[in-house]
Formats: sequence, structure tokens, C-alpha cells
Amino acid sequence: MSRDKDERGPECILCGKCLSACPLVEATGQEELAPRSKVRLADFLQEQPGTLDEQDAARLASLCLGCGRCARVCAQGLEPARTVAGLRAAHPGWRQWLWKQWIDRASTLWPLARRSGGMLDRAPLRSLARRPEPGRLGLLLKSLQGLDRCPMRAYVSLREAPEPMEVLARSGVDAQAPDVAGGWPGPSIQSGADLAQGVLLFSGCAGQHLRPEWDAKARSLLVALGWRRTHAEFACCGSTLGTAGLLAEQHTARERNLEIWRAGGRGLVVAYCASCLNGLWAYVQEPELFVDGREAALWRERVVPLARLLKFGRFMVSDDAPEVAGYHRPCHVCGADHDAALLRTVLGSRLRELPDRCCGFGGPLRLADPALADAVARRRVADLAGLPQVLTGCTACALQLAASAPEQTTTGHWLDIFS
Repeated sequence: MSRDKDERGPECILCGKCLSACPLVEATGQEELAPRSKVRLADFLQEQPGTLDEQDAARLASLCLGCGRCARVCAQGLEPARTVAGLRAAHPGWRQWLWKQWIDRASTLWPLARRSGGMLDRAPLRSLARRPEPGRLGLLLKSLQGLDRCPMRAYVSLREAPEPMEVLARSGVDAQAPDVAGGWPGPSIQSGADLAQGVLLFSGCAGQHLRPEWDAKARSLLVALGWRRTHAEFACCGSTLGTAGLLAEQHTARERNLEIWRAGGRGLVVAYCASCLNGLWAYVQEPELFVDGREAALWRERVVPLARLLKFGRFMVSDDAPEVAGYHRPCHVCGADHDAALLRTVLGSRLRELPDRCCGFGGPLRLADPALADAVARRRVADLAGLPQVLTGCTACALQLAASAPEQTTTGHWLDIFS
């Protein structure tokens, strides 16, 4: 049954702003891939269900990167990526099943994929992946090889660290315990000193299962800065599950992570992946996950980027550091880019911020149409010419850049350059 306009909320007015924001349209010139086309498709299927068969509907819903750029320019406040996620949930297929296995079995599959990438990085398979038109097999090999690309050399070290309480004050984090006279189940932070002493590190899927060196660097930096890290077995942030249309699985992951946060005293949750941060902050879009609005607001306040805590330290750059390092801003950075701010402080004139483009990772889109995702990635790669090094603050972007960057350009998460 279709719903009337009032029930559906704002509608697309075909203003075209999303066309200029969508990396797929930029890379292909195909307006049928634009966010507004997908929103209109969703409205059409709602009004006339059954008009398209399951295969066609699933195919159309799959052609989205989930980058969220369109939502930031939409005059109506629409979020086409969420609309696409709903379409994917309504029209599931083998891609959702495969993505679910990739996330659910990450502890086994991701290390295996990394080892496989290292073994496949040999001629003639290497040349197959580097062809101008590598085909589906070549694109798969390219992605696998990127998982095991040699890490970059560390050349930044900590010279001086402010006290954690000073960091909290200077970074704007509220260190006071909220008024919970009504009572919340489970422990809670009792004072600002408690908050300053304990943090929960959110490693993300890549940090846990694919690049444990990132997690080790993050832990070491927190200790060096005087923070006491409390161990936490967080689940996936849920962002990539939601993008794939696995909405029930996303809800379950969010519930688990919130329970871990409550058990840890509702303190700081520190993450070093921009996509994970965006996914964690999005929990407030599900009010039913929280005890009340105060707890939801506290969660949003206390999920913080690692770079926000680091930028008040004093760092030393070694003499043999690269003369220039590019910075790729992830699509999922919303508002202030704390990673870029940290790198500006640490690297100064060495840092070169690249044009604002998507890396082409795309998550489930790589299963649906790897050539389309690669078309987006090639536009990013064109910006890297002549750069010895490119850094980013998103673990997914770091993996994608490693798979697609020129051989003479080393790529990685900014954690890689810290010793």
C-alpha cells in the first residue's frame, strides 16, 4: 500500500544538487546513477510495488557508494544512502549474504585475505591487476594485493604530552558527570578525573582483524599521553552493515557496543577511523537504543576521534621524513576534520591536502559492480601523481588507496607515520 506525501515526509524536488556531489555521476556522467534517481525509484516502488521484479530492484539499489555526500547538499534534508539501504533490505540477494559473512567472520576471513594478497602480488597476477582494463578478476586481485601492501616508515615521535585533564578541557569534552537523578542501570563515570583516566578504544573491523599494527599504535599513543586504556571487545560499528541493507544486524551491533560502553562506565570511546566515528555518532538516529535522551546526548559527546586527543601534544618529525605528504579527506568526515588538523600541526608545510574526492571503496558496490567503483577510484588516483606518500584517517580509505595508488606512492593511515 502506498502512503501519502505527508506520511513520507520531504520529497525530492529534482533540484540537481546531488548530481554535482555524487562521485558515481562525476566518474561516469550517467545521471541514472544519481542519488535523486534512487530516491525517485524508492518512491515509485512504494507507490506501485511489484512494478519491478526482485532482480531489477536489487540491481538498481546496489549502485550506490554509500558515501553520504549527497545528503550534505540536499535542500530537502534527504539521505539517499539510507533510502538505498532500505531498498537493499527490501530486496536482499547474494551480495547481502556475502557481505554479512565478510563482517561476521572477519576474524578468520580478513587475515586470510591479507595473506592471500601477499601471495598473489606476483607476476603475472600482478600485471593482470595493473592492466588499464583489468576486468573483474583483475579488480579482485588488485583489492587483495592492497590488503598486504608494505606499510610506510614511521618518522614522527612524541616529545611532550599534556595531562589528560588538560586535554579534556582544551578539546571541549565535558568531563563532568551528568545529572542522572532518575537513575541509569549499570556503572557511570563519577568525576572528571575518572573520565580522564579511562578510555575505551574502538578498534573497528580493520584494526581488529586486518591491520593490528594500527591498533597497537593507537594503544601506545594513548599510554604515552597518560591515558589508561580499558580493553573492550566492541563489535563492528554497524555502518557497513547498514549500508549493505543488513539493518537487523546493524541494530544488534549497535546494541552490543552500547552495552560495552555502559559496562565500562559511560566514559570516552576513542576511534581512529572516520567511517567508524560517523557510524558510532549515527546511533542517536535510533532513540530506542538509549535509556533516554540524556544518555543519547552523552554518547554523542563521548565518542571522540583519537586525533582530537593527540593534537595538543608536541611531536618531532625526523630529518628523513618525506618532503611532502598528501592527505585524503574521507567522505564520512562530518564537520571538523580532526585528522587533518593533527597532521597540519605535526607536518606543517609538508602536508598537501588533496582535492575532495571519494576513494572509490564503496563497500557492497565492489561486489555489485567493481568496474564502476574502480572508475571512481581512478579519479582519486589521478590526484596522487608525483606524491611520495598519501595519508588518510579512514581505515577503509587507507585500504582502497593501497590497492589503487601508483607503485611509487606509499599510502596508509596517519597512524603509520607515528612511532
